[in-house]
Amino acid sequence: VEINRKGDKNATIGFEATQYTSPSDFKLYFNTANSKLGVSMLDYKDGNEDGYFFLNISPGFADDIKVIDKDITFVLDASGSMAGEKMEQAKKALNFCIANLNNGDHFNIIRFSTEASPLFSQPEKADSDNRKKANSYVDGLRPIGGTNIDEALELALKHKSSNGRPHFVIFMTDGKPTIGETDEKSLLAKVKKYNAENTRIFTFGIGTQLNTHLLDKLTEMTKAYRTYVLPDEDIEIKVFDFYTKVASPIL
Repeated sequence: VEINRKGDKNATIGFEATQYTSPSDFKLYFNTANSKLGVSMLDYKDGNEDGYFFLNISPGFADDIKVIDKDITFVLDASGSMAGEKMEQAKKALNFCIANLNNGDHFNIIRFSTEASPLFSQPEKADSDNRKKANSYVDGLRPIGGTNIDEALELALKHKSSNGRPHFVIFMTDGKPTIGETDEKSLLAKVKKYNAENTRIFTFGIGTQLNTHLLDKLTEMTKAYRTYVLPDEDIEIKVFDFYTKVASPIL
């Protein structure tokens, strides 16, 4: 199910399935409470078991609330395994994100293959000049070399946020680490050490040769969100759904 909210009183819900036979009617639960915070709970208990519950807490819409300016570091895999359609998908995704930065945001791009390197020495304001530089930089990237996730995330997490601005990392990759620290458990431990400010790492996996376990753990460890895109999927829908979750922080 995909939910596309268009304000606090309007939403479109889409349901898609393949070779699927429903055992019952499709049920959509919603409420119309006029609250800044929505809370709902579903519980289940059978016989003498303890039972369990699902608690959902969601924010209201912020039409009249100032969106917090943020710092975003985009980390893009430019290794040889990204050649072809995957690299084009990643470029589209990144350019979409750059186009949808808020005016008060600051951003940087770190590309990595055998080594990692940033576009700017530090996050820069998302004005028209810097967006153009970023688009040119992204369009000029060519896939070559190995996959040094260790160095890329160390570089991304060096940024120290200031004045209460949240800092996010958006990590786009198609593969597994082949250079630097390659052991999954050791790599996760190093990332935890690098991440002194508890920066959220949003992962965006492209293709089918992914270490999904590593990306899931990175996301879970930093309390973020992850998305996977298969080669034949429409990346625009996935990127839109993904980026709208991080583009406008309120709290």
